[in-house]
Amino acid sequence: MTEEKKYTVTKVEPTEFGYKICLELSDMDRYEFILSPEQYKNHDTKAGDVIGEEELQALKTDMQFYSAVRRAYDILSYGENTKNQLVYKLVKKGFKRPLAIQVADYMKEKGYIDEREQLISYSTQLAEKKHYGRERILAEVMKHGFSRDYVEAILMESLKEVDFVENCAYLIRRKYGSVPKDIAEFKKMIASLVRYGYSITEVKLAVRRVTKDENE
Repeated sequence: MTEEKKYTVTKVEPTEFGYKICLELSDMDRYEFILSPEQYKNHDTKAGDVIGEEELQALKTDMQFYSAVRRAYDILSYGENTKNQLVYKLVKKGFKRPLAIQVADYMKEKGYIDEREQLISYSTQLAEKKHYGRERILAEVMKHGFSRDYVEAILMESLKEVDFVENCAYLIRRKYGSVPKDIAEFKKMIASLVRYGYSITEVKLAVRRVTKDENE
């Protein structure tokens, strides 16, 4: 039976990011771990301690998690991300997907990811600045990996004050000046507005509004 390796803790020192723990089995078998203050407190490792393989693996696991958390903080410092976006970026940085998901859940739990607020802000921006209709907004938001039911519930709240008929009328005025008289051009306009996410009913109401404004 192979004797379990024993590692001596040669140094424990605070760093900018937490605590560095140095272990040594021999000149050719050394390790360094950076742990968060909370992780270090849980391990309660001191210089001179002797640990086995099980504790070594626990230190490795915690270090990998903390390394991914630090990278997540860095990613989020550049802008808002949904959980799925953060997972994708962590995987691109070389972290395994299960760990990336674990870290994204941690960041969400700590309040660094507020998907509901992000959805409200993003959907309002699409409605007010790009003048998209409900269906186009829904499609754009769902690209971030949310379920349709979840998104629709949020959009009902965030977009309840938006006058989509007026938004559609604004697009008609901006793109065409007035409602096209030519049938072919009129059909092209309808198709364009539907692609913007407006229903046929909303388009018809917008056409009536623009026409009424022209005749007054």
